[in-house]
Amino acid sequence: MVALSSFRDEKSTGLLPIGGGRPLPLPRPDERGGGRAASRLKGRAMCKVLTSQSPLHFRKASRSMRIAGHSTTVRLEEAFWQVLDEMARREGLSTSRLISVLYEEALERHGAAPNFASLLRTVCLLYRGMIPPEG
Repeated sequence: MVALSSFRDEKSTGLLPIGGGRPLPLPRPDERGGGRAASRLKGRAMCKVLTSQSPLHFRKASRSMRIAGHSTTVRLEEAFWQVLDEMARREGLSTSRLISVLYEEALERHGAAPNFASLLRTVCLLYRGMIPPEG
């Protein structure tokens, strides 16, 4: 079965997992937006990458599929599903088949795919860097 990442801990415990599974405390609401970082940004134009995007791009969606003979669910943000759908169309494959091929390639090259959702996100970023978007 494919290992998928989850940030459930953030909501349930107020802790965000970091390397090695050790949680890092989240800042308290009164600590957010303050401090030296905020004072450095005052008066500067922000890049607006987040605020210029539709919130739908950040919504997580799960899709069920068979990978390496196992039924599983992959959960990614909609923006990544859009890129994977585009990649599959260009390759003449279903999205499920494309993901299965990527999984097989990861196993062949690295022997494992412990965080497959992260691998898919990275593939999407690399693909976007190589191929201009459709449209």
